[in-house]
Amino acid sequence: ERIKDRDVLPLVVLLSDGRGNVSQGPDSPLDEASAAAGIIGADKIPSVVVDTESGFIRLGMIQPIATAMGAQYLKLEDLRADSLADAVRLQMPVIGEAPAHVD
Repeated sequence: ERIKDRDVLPLVVLLSDGRGNVSQGPDSPLDEASAAAGIIGADKIPSVVVDTESGFIRLGMIQPIATAMGAQYLKLEDLRADSLADAVRLQMPVIGEAPAHVD
């Protein structure tokens, strides 16, 4: 979208347990997710990651993705609807301001 319109202010909200199950190409789902996260982080796209992993055994696979994205990391079990909305609002770019990476 930014290629079509430089005034677009992107925001990524990712809800995931980090367990990739399908890749788009020859790389593993985790490698693809890590690469995409790195691009989002390098582009300084505001992001919120909600970790949906639950149960006794937790692999913690989404936290490194959130870190690579430079995202705010939240656990679903700790959230209420209003706290998720607040987290998203805090990450939303302000209309009229250029994204951080644009000169």
